[in-house]
Order: sequence, then C-alpha cells, then structure tokens
Amino acid sequence: MAGETGVENGSKGWKKFLRKHWNMVALFVVAVILAFVGAVYVFLWFAGDAQSTGMVPATLGLWTMGNIVTFILHLIFWELLLIGIPVVIGAVAGWQWWKRLPIEEKKEYHFFGKRSRTTRGGGGVSLLFFVAARAK
Repeated sequence: MAGETGVENGSKGWKKFLRKHWNMVALFVVAVILAFVGAVYVFLWFAGDAQSTGMVPATLGLWTMGNIVTFILHLIFWELLLIGIPVVIGAVAGWQWWKRLPIEEKKEYHFFGKRSRTTRGGGGVSLLFFVAARAK
C-alpha cells in the first residue's frame, strides 16, 4: 500500500508541476520538436549537397571507405555545429531555470522520493560486461 500512495503522490506532483509551469513545459516540447526537425533538415541538406560538392561520388558503387568515413565525419560536424550547440545552450538554460526553483517547491512535487536499492545504480557495470562480451 505504501507504494501505491507514492505513485499517487508522484502523479499528483507531475500534474501540479505541469499546471504551474505549463509555459516552460510547452517551451521544452517545442524545443525538442524543433531540434528533431532541424536535425533531419541538416541531414537532408548535407546528404543532398555531398555529391554536388564532390565529397562523394555520384555512383554508389564507386564509394570507398574513405568516402564513407569523410561523409560521416562531416555530417557529425555539421549536426553538432548547427543542432548540438543550440541544444546544449538550451539544456544549460533549462538546468539554470530548474536550479532557480525553490527547494520547497521541488519537494512539493514529490519528484525525489526514496528509491529502492536497485534504482540507485549498477546498470553501468552490466552494460560494460555486455559490450565486452559482444566485442569478443
């Protein structure tokens, strides 16, 4: 029964949080959508211009490993430059907003209840073992 009240308080906390800070939640949702759409557009722009700039051959059969690596590295660079940096700036701004909320208000939402021992961590070691086993 104690777990049920914790879930109930948690859902009420979320509802109260969303009601009070709906404008920041809406801004966050819009930012996530814009980041996703922007990432897709940057990919389409870069992939469309890669042949016309001479970075990759026009025929798929003529691609080499060098072309693939160059294409992927340039794509990562442009994605980080045009999408990653604004996302990081937005995340820092969101973190600063969260830090400025009063502690009493954060406790009121019941976001940070007692966690069980299994949710405190330990997932990283099993992930490491999984990656090591797959690499063999």
